[in-house]
Amino acid sequence: MLASDTARANDVAPITARSVEPASAVVGVPVQVPVVASGRQWSVYQRAIFADAAEGEGHTVVRARAGTGKTTVICEALKHVPAGLSVLVVAFNNKIKDELVARQSRGDLPAGVDIKTCHGFGFAACMRAYRSKLQNGRTRDIIDRIHGEEPRTFEYRNALEKAVSFAK
Repeated sequence: MLASDTARANDVAPITARSVEPASAVVGVPVQVPVVASGRQWSVYQRAIFADAAEGEGHTVVRARAGTGKTTVICEALKHVPAGLSVLVVAFNNKIKDELVARQSRGDLPAGVDIKTCHGFGFAACMRAYRSKLQNGRTRDIIDRIHGEEPRTFEYRNALEKAVSFAK
């Protein structure tokens, strides 16, 4: 990465969810993070994210372009969350979740941080609310109940299950 690329990546202005203002508007928050920490030089925007994680209330959203270092900033920000708070990081897909879990096992993320995919987070919420009503294989059970013991091909069942999945 060229020096100019690094400067551009560090200058992306994140948004804080509680203020809906660019982090540059909340940079006046006393930042307890040194400009250089963990062998990296943090931008004013990144330090504002760390300060928000340490002293802010509610949720924090980091909005930035691909390749700007969001995962690294989030990992560093989580180190500044006060002890005793529960933290959930929701990743868009399993690849990102696996990367975060790997970083957690290396010690780059605090051990108490819960990491889920969007689907995993939603499914866990449904399980808490409707545990007795959710079943694995429910779609196949419904297909069998509608069609009875009538023999159906493997392809037919799979097509029906895919159609139901798309509808969900």
